[in-house]
Formats: sequence, structure tokens, C-alpha cells
Amino acid sequence: MISALPLLETPDVRVTVFECSGSHRGWSPEEDTAEFTLMLVQEGSFRRLAEGVEMFADGLTAYLERAGSIQRIAHPCGGDVCTAIGLSEHAVESVAGLQNLRTDALFHIDTAAHLEHRLLINRQRVGAHDEELVERTLLLAGRVLSSLGSPTHSGPAVRASRRHLAERTREALREAPRLSVRELAASLDVSMYHLCRVFKEATGMTVAGYRSRIRASMVVDGIMSEDTSLSGLAAEIGFADQPHMNRTIRRHTGFTPGQLRAITSGPGTS
Repeated sequence: MISALPLLETPDVRVTVFECSGSHRGWSPEEDTAEFTLMLVQEGSFRRLAEGVEMFADGLTAYLERAGSIQRIAHPCGGDVCTAIGLSEHAVESVAGLQNLRTDALFHIDTAAHLEHRLLINRQRVGAHDEELVERTLLLAGRVLSSLGSPTHSGPAVRASRRHLAERTREALREAPRLSVRELAASLDVSMYHLCRVFKEATGMTVAGYRSRIRASMVVDGIMSEDTSLSGLAAEIGFADQPHMNRTIRRHTGFTPGQLRAITSGPGTS
């Protein structure tokens, strides 16, 4: 079952939050798309089949839906919450390079884009003006798709078996981000070198870099959703200590966790 919550409705930009119960673990019937849409995952994970390519989508990825494209979705791990950014043809043309992007490509977003996504949701909740939300949405879409997103090499560029290994690695890290490369390789029954080489080839990132993004995104989400002490958050997510977490989050976002807490909880965020 899917519920839809509209957050922004303008002629050029629409933002809707979709929540799926994930009651169906197998593939859904074919679905078509009515407009150009950038999909970002807020919570949960799922599998998507489009253009003959299967992909694993989670909170560090985004993908495109084009008008008339066909897809199927499966929820082997339960439900999910996604933000759908619908753009008019005029809005699409305003963001350079979008016309060449494929619906079978995943975009791996970094923590700064993850934070912008969360701030967009946060600002809508506190009643920000539509003009601000439109600007935030366009900047987020452009950042993900034009500069910060690294499209996953798919199709002929990477053999199906290697792409599948990268997908399984991402799933394993999502479930247990503390796993070392040695532990990951053992659980996937491959050598550490093979795992590192294939993952970098398929995603453009190292395993350690991807793990760091997961942990940083967990900090952002913890700050946004809970009144937890920063030291407790550091321990829960697996940082050596709070200063270690502070350095990591500052490197990913330009802010310390304390600054992010002030930004998201204080009035007049801009």
C-alpha cells in the first residue's frame, strides 16, 4: 500500500513524499511514469527494475523516472519512504546536463546532498515559503544530478556478476555499517582485493568511503529526528568518540554536529 503526501505544488516543481508499506516482497506489476521525476530515498530500501537493469536503492542513492518509462519495484526488506521531485520541461532544461541521464542509472549522493534533502523536508514542516522551497528543490536536484552524483556504471560497462556483487556489498553495509572489508569479503565469499576493485569500478567509491557516507547520513538523520546527546549518537553509530564524529561530519557537510543541531532546531533557517 502506498500513501502520498504533497509537500510542494508549483507549475515547475512538485515535491511529494511517498510511503510504501512494503507488503509485497516480489516484483510489482509494471508501472509507468507521467513526468520527469528525481527519486530520493528517505528511509528503508528496495529493488528497482528499469530498462532491463536491476538496482538496489537506499538512503544514499537517487534515480530518475522519465515520462513513459516502465519500472517494477520489489521490497525484500520491508517498506520505504521516498521523496519524489517532479520537474517540468522548463525546470529540467534549467539544470544543465539532465537530458543525457538514463533511467537505468543510480546516483550515489554524498552527505552534503543528503543534508540538503533533509533540510528541504525540515523547512517545509516549519512552514517555509514556497519560493524558498522551490529554490532548495532546484539546487538539490542540480547538485545530485550534475555535480555530486556519480552514476553507477551499468549495462555493458560492468558485467552483471560484478554489478551484482557491488549491490550485495551496499546492502550488507546498509545493514551493518561496522563491517570491515575483511568481514564483508568473507560474508560475500570473495577476496578482499576483488571486492575493493569491483566496488570501486561499479560505484566510483571505495568501500571505506561508502561506509563513511552511511555513518555520516545516520548522524544527520539522528540529529534531525531525535533529541539524543551527541556523545550518545557517536557511540551508537560506532565512532571512536564524539571528536571523531565531529571531524567526520564537518568533512562531509562543512558543519559540526552541534552546528547542524542548531540549524535544524532554531527558527529562521535559510
